Amino acid sequence: DDDSLRGYDGANQFVYGQKIKFPVITITEPDQLDEATNLLVWVNRSGFTFNITAIYSWSDDDNVGFTLVEITDPHDFTAVTTIEAITIATDGTGVYYNDLTSGIDHTAIEHTHLIVFNNSADTPDYVSFVIEGYFDADVD
Repeated sequence: DDDSLRGYDGANQFVYGQKIKFPVITITEPDQLDEATNLLVWVNRSGFTFNITAIYSWSDDDNVGFTLVEITDPHDFTAVTTIEAITIATDGTGVYYNDLTSGIDHTAIEHTHLIVFNNSADTPDYVSFVIEGYFDADVD
């Protein structure tokens, strides 16, 4: 998509702002993590609410499950809200994937809240994912 605010300085066109696209996050050997472990992925320190619009994920194994969770108190990792339980099951060429672009259980990640990865009992060599979304214009 091309949701961006562009500028032009007379010689170059550049982007002032764009809906955020997270870096690709790869968890190698996620089966080495205890199922109860909260592996920190991101902290929202923006002053705004981040709204998730899509989660794209990949793995080397079929039917790999994991859960993305919002921690609502950075000092209490038991204050949780499930963002989405994801199963990577679509067979691509040399990869399994899941493109989740609608129906995400929880999409609003408020200022100071965290996103963490929770593993399942599956044993892939890796799980990779990208979270896409945008910051709203209202200051928290």
